[in-house]
Amino acid sequence: CNHRDFMNYGVNGMRSTAVNSLLQTVARDPALDHPALVIFSLIGNDVCNGHPGTTHMTPPAVFKSKILEALATLDTKLPQGSYVLLVGLVDGRVLWDTMAERQHPLGPRYKDVYAYLNCNQVNPCHGFLNANASLRNETTRWARSLNEVYKQIVGNHSHKFSNFKMHFYDPDWQALIQKYVQAGGDAGDVIEPSDGFHPSQTGNELLSEALWNYLESNFTEAIGQPNEHNDAIMKTFGDQGGF
Repeated sequence: CNHRDFMNYGVNGMRSTAVNSLLQTVARDPALDHPALVIFSLIGNDVCNGHPGTTHMTPPAVFKSKILEALATLDTKLPQGSYVLLVGLVDGRVLWDTMAERQHPLGPRYKDVYAYLNCNQVNPCHGFLNANASLRNETTRWARSLNEVYKQIVGNHSHKFSNFKMHFYDPDWQALIQKYVQAGGDAGDVIEPSDGFHPSQTGNELLSEALWNYLESNFTEAIGQPNEHNDAIMKTFGDQGGF
């Protein structure tokens, strides 16, 4: 009857240097459980922090070491035949491009809110929420260098794990927003309005749809076969609105 076997291990601010300790808590039984699909997504915390410049961004060599360490831990936790989808760090320039000139719910424009956060040294992402275009571009370059590490890990045949296969998915947030706008939506709806930094519920829905489409087109085996007990599940639990 456990027809909703879903676990969310998301932690705000998680980055590669700490993710292995989080994965130690994954509750899977490699011998008894069905194969799992793990969405491994650090979003942007390895380049996002409140410090000016790039000195506190994770170097690619450190990132690679920590990601391999985390994947090795997953290999001890997951049943054989599992799948891991590594999701790339975002190009966060979309935040400034979308929100800077808009009005924050408190009254000022978002770019003024970002400047206020920088002034008080509490900006969650100094590299992206910043009027300095050169710094925003450099932060994107750094994020892309970490995504290259993901690609190297997936493409390197020496990085093989016993219990899962891997794919890398790099979401294009600019394209997601453009598609939403072309369908009649407002770009600002995609970003959480209070902080102008995280995806909103709408943004998460757009990402979920894009991620699912990627799985269907490129990593179909990770979706698995329909549950043979679906009819019994519907009879027992009824239609609960998709939740």
